[in-house]
Amino acid sequence: MSTSLSATDITIVGAGPAGATASLFLAREGIPHTIIDRATFPRDKADGNVYGTKVIETLDRLDPNYFPELLANGALGCNVARVFTPNGKPFNLRFPTSNGNGTGDRTETELGEDAPFFTMNRRDFDNFLVSKLDRNYADVRLGATLTHLERQQDRWNVTLEISGEGTTETTTETTTLNPKLIIAADGANSTVLQKLGIAQPIERYYDSVQGYFRGVTGFEGTEISHIESHFLPESNPGFFFIAPLADGIFNVGVGKPRSDVQQQNVDLSELLHEVMRHHPQLSTRFTHAESASELRSWPVMVGPSERVSVSGSGYLVTGDAARLCNPLTCFGTGNSMVSGMLAASQVKQSITQQRFDGETLKTYDRALYDR
Repeated sequence: MSTSLSATDITIVGAGPAGATASLFLAREGIPHTIIDRATFPRDKADGNVYGTKVIETLDRLDPNYFPELLANGALGCNVARVFTPNGKPFNLRFPTSNGNGTGDRTETELGEDAPFFTMNRRDFDNFLVSKLDRNYADVRLGATLTHLERQQDRWNVTLEISGEGTTETTTETTTLNPKLIIAADGANSTVLQKLGIAQPIERYYDSVQGYFRGVTGFEGTEISHIESHFLPESNPGFFFIAPLADGIFNVGVGKPRSDVQQQNVDLSELLHEVMRHHPQLSTRFTHAESASELRSWPVMVGPSERVSVSGSGYLVTGDAARLCNPLTCFGTGNSMVSGMLAASQVKQSITQQRFDGETLKTYDRALYDR
């Protein structure tokens, strides 16, 4: 066992869209920081795999070349969300085009068929963001598990364990961090919030399962690329979704509020298979479908009807940990990236003022909810 010390004043816990975005914006400002994640990348991540206007606009703010690069490497541009009501009747939601840096100057060619949103395997999207982290300013610690978190005066005492393979045995490096500020970007089941004793209410959780399939029909010959959301009697309140990805892969999933799942004793995997096999309208579309992955669970935190605190003395909360998923669609990547961008802006202000107290950090709360 070895021990090392990271001396940056800012630590980001989680390298998903919220954490990676915060890191990228901090690097643009020349602010040194540490970013940790218990996973190594590329990692498998269950998700809806749909990314909207806020994602595109945030990518543009970072680098106008990022979105075209994604389109050239497996992202599939989409124009319409096709929504099926409980009686089976569909209608199309056409979304406005991204404004590109908020100026409205993005052209149709640059957008890739004027797509207001896109689909992409979450594994590839997250890996793309992590690959762009600037090691000149970001001390990147992947495969690092946060084991201890304690507030000590104006700093945090953070302990990480990083496992590695030695020549004959597994080695563990213990790293101590003493940042002035922590950005919690570690998802719906945030370890940071758990160690701070902040409980997430069950009514804000959605549980879902999703998997990848080939051979799903119903998308042939359509004039527009689209995703589908089915509000079925079997899954209400909740949804059944189908999202086409590149290379003939389809992401299929079903989700419901956790409280309903528990009260109704619903097995979401069984519900997904039941719809695919026996639903009067949908089952024929899965007749020749073949599984391309195992089903995986996907918990998210949806937004509350009232404001909740997303900061405190020495910490900011971003992404799923801040309950930023849309309660109708469960889309959250765009809000996560916006929160990462705003957290980085708050960090810049706090470093300038050398103030990391709770009252100062409330500026982030206001900026996030205004956005």
